[in-house]
Amino acid sequence: MKTLITKALAWRYATKKFDLSKKVKAAELNLLLESARLAPSSFGLQPWRLLVVADPALRVKLRAAAWDQPQVTDASHLFVFVAKKNLDAAYVDQYLDVIAVARGTTVQKLKGAGEMMKGFMTGKT
Repeated sequence: MKTLITKALAWRYATKKFDLSKKVKAAELNLLLESARLAPSSFGLQPWRLLVVADPALRVKLRAAAWDQPQVTDASHLFVFVAKKNLDAAYVDQYLDVIAVARGTTVQKLKGAGEMMKGFMTGKT
């Protein structure tokens, strides 16, 4: 039996045409951005950035690179997810610095977790 969540996740729909007169409200946009910020990732490293592209000229250029899909220029807001391709030891160390401050601990106490993350990433492409 599917739950409400799995039903929602199983439903797929790609919007083909947007109503140019409608815009996503600021509160809804903020909810979407906060949801993306809180989305989980492996080890919490979140090796991506989310850009909201507002510049119409840039959106035209991106549309050309996106097989001329009109959704790129016609949607109320354009989200671009930028993935970090090279996760290295320095990236993990920076992450641990932030986590240590957030958790009120020391980087030394997180060393084991850091070594595990670095070991996991060794050999990954």
